Amino acid sequence: MKPSSLFSLALTFGLAGFSSAASIAWSTSPGVVDTEVSSAGTAVFGYYFNSNTARPASVAVNGVNFALHASATSPAGLNFNSNFNYPEDVDGYQVPASAGNAGLNAILDGQNWGGQSALDMEGLTIGQKYQVQFFLSDDRGGFLNKRHYAVSDGNDAFGSRDVEYGFESTRGGGVPAGAPAGSIDAKIYTGVFTADSTTQGIHTWLYENFPHDAASSNSGSQINAISLRVIPEPATVALGAASLALLMTRRRRN
Repeated sequence: MKPSSLFSLALTFGLAGFSSAASIAWSTSPGVVDTEVSSAGTAVFGYYFNSNTARPASVAVNGVNFALHASATSPAGLNFNSNFNYPEDVDGYQVPASAGNAGLNAILDGQNWGGQSALDMEGLTIGQKYQVQFFLSDDRGGFLNKRHYAVSDGNDAFGSRDVEYGFESTRGGGVPAGAPAGSIDAKIYTGVFTADSTTQGIHTWLYENFPHDAASSNSGSQINAISLRVIPEPATVALGAASLALLMTRRRRN
């Protein structure tokens, strides 16, 4: 089952084996304005990938900080699984510039890529609710309306992947003409999950043209930026609000 806008899946990290399969609710967005970057909860980490060390050490997008990562070595909290070893400084983000997307332009103009593999998030707290945002963009002319991604819970076969035909090379122009049924225009994949292991992963496939199926070749894996945030449970939020109200009441009485 592959709903068009909200996807339930289990993400497992690791190419050969996997450690967990937490249920994740996915939504996607085209990545054309900075407000698509979520500031919910509390930051665990945020990275943007670019080989140019002259880029800003940190970029804030909608109040969320993304640290520059310019090497092929995995940063804290991530495991590249001996992949994502080609950081690049390329003109990957070519959505028409505006005051509303200056942040996305800064963090999505470079990328890191490698062979088709999984990306692991590590050091998670079991039972904790998280939100991950996974950013993909390459709008260069040679790829326009062609590059698309599949995202799934493991090394699944075409046809059973959780997200298929996610076009990340449209310059925000919508699904290309002639795109397969179920295609989406997406540079940002937002997933919410409750960790059932200290490790959680995303498995992706990048394709250049149609079709992408078992017989098609693919161009590996890519990442432009990623953000992980802790999301408080509603009961925790309510308890915190009640405690604050009680504290304020006591202060007034004193």
